[in-house]
Amino acid sequence: MPDAVGLDEDPEGLVELVRKTMARLVKPTRMEQIRSQPSLLRRPPPFD
Repeated sequence: MPDAVGLDEDPEGLVELVRKTMARLVKPTRMEQIRSQPSLLRRPPPFD
């Protein structure tokens, strides 16, 4: 019976894959959103 695929061959790659997956699942903080979308800093126009 074969071992689990690639676990012994590339532990660093596995860690990186998990890190990227978790980063995608975790909701970005407000600062991260602003950093990726500077337009969020602009205030909406005032109501007349």
